[in-house]
Amino acid sequence: MTHTPARPGDRPSGHVFATRSPAVGRHGMIATSQSLASAAGLKVLQDGGNAVDAAVTAAGVLAVIEPSMNGIGGDLFALVHDGRSGRVHALDASGRAPAAATPAEFARRGLGEMPAEGPLTVDVPGVVSGWQALLTRFGTMTMAQALAPAIRHARDGFPVAELVANEWAAAAPRLARDPAAAATFLPDGAPPRMGALFANPRLARSLALIAEGGADAFYRGPIADAIAADMHARDGLLIAADFAAHTAEWVEPIQTRYRGVDVHEMPPSTQGIVALEMLNILEGFDVPALGHNSADLPPDFGRIPDEDPAAFVRQAARSQTERRSVVGPVLSIQRLIRLASPTRVILPTESRSTITTGLSATRACITKQRPASEI
Repeated sequence: MTHTPARPGDRPSGHVFATRSPAVGRHGMIATSQSLASAAGLKVLQDGGNAVDAAVTAAGVLAVIEPSMNGIGGDLFALVHDGRSGRVHALDASGRAPAAATPAEFARRGLGEMPAEGPLTVDVPGVVSGWQALLTRFGTMTMAQALAPAIRHARDGFPVAELVANEWAAAAPRLARDPAAAATFLPDGAPPRMGALFANPRLARSLALIAEGGADAFYRGPIADAIAADMHARDGLLIAADFAAHTAEWVEPIQTRYRGVDVHEMPPSTQGIVALEMLNILEGFDVPALGHNSADLPPDFGRIPDEDPAAFVRQAARSQTERRSVVGPVLSIQRLIRLASPTRVILPTESRSTITTGLSATRACITKQRPASEI
């Protein structure tokens, strides 16, 4: 009997190449990138809250303990499955560009393309409106209840996790170039090490305002005014009126069927259509027969994220109808013809699925609200 030396991450059973065992449970489950966020969300479930309550609570904690991510300065997309009706709802809480961000304005500034960073790349943060929309429609908790753990971590401090510390250190040179960022995120002039306690009282105060006043406190109050003032000082384009005009949108998800399983995704402006198109292509391959990590992706896969979503968005923007359906396999069959090998590819003989989207001129598709008791 031969013995294979163990490798880091190997386990004695199951998928031995994996680094973690499967999580199993009966009444609820939550997964995030940080244990403190998962713990906060799990407690919500244990105390009788539903999945949306737990998700918003965990997201609030992540906004504090993962400063290397976007926090309350980012966007939010959500797919919510209504267990009573079986419907899947999609929320697009991404922010729009400033009203002043026109081609003429960029030309006036001598810019032929969007810069990669800086104040001109900043749009309205949508995440807070997303939290509010989710709790209002599907939650059982108030914003104050959901943000309580996040406020506590920001006010009292939290131990910095290993991966966060690594990302923090990598960002330190950029943070050091901005005095305001350095004052908050480089205590004593350096990024915190793993395990160090870090508190963010300024963020705690902002979250407390949101907890008390909801999304309006962020988009139509002192927070919006402060961000707009900072953008003005940096010669940016974002103003308070851009914040006041922001709204999260309930849109219709897009979907396809892959080997008997319905797969739902967000419509544009996200990359969701890319994942669905890739699944449509893969359905023409005998994937299980290929073996784990045994085959390279077809070279055409690399162009999907750039080519097809842009074409889809342009087509949808030209449409004058309020709702439209796009046959998912159309693009996929065209790609399969280019990728086809007689021994590896079985071309679909008919359209197997439909990608349906509620795209309109405003990308809005408002659906009837269901009582929280039915979630």
